[in-house]
Amino acid sequence: MIGDSATAAKLSERLFELGINVAPVTFPGVPMNKARLRFFLTAIHEKSQIDTALAAVRQALDELQEEGFSEAVAEAAAQFARNFES
Repeated sequence: MIGDSATAAKLSERLFELGINVAPVTFPGVPMNKARLRFFLTAIHEKSQIDTALAAVRQALDELQEEGFSEAVAEAAAQFARNFES
């Protein structure tokens, strides 16, 4: 979950630039301030492709955080680290 809709849209845009096609899901599709990204996985995706997508998410979050995009980016980066980095 990303949080605000603007951050989800910006993160989706940045991921697209990195070759990852992911859709932002924003209000009214989800409750206000509960925006998220929807990844489309299939049985033919390989582990390496999923790992590449996760690395791209980490890179995009880091870049947006460095640019001071929004507080939601910092929160999303912390949540990403808790869920996907060991």
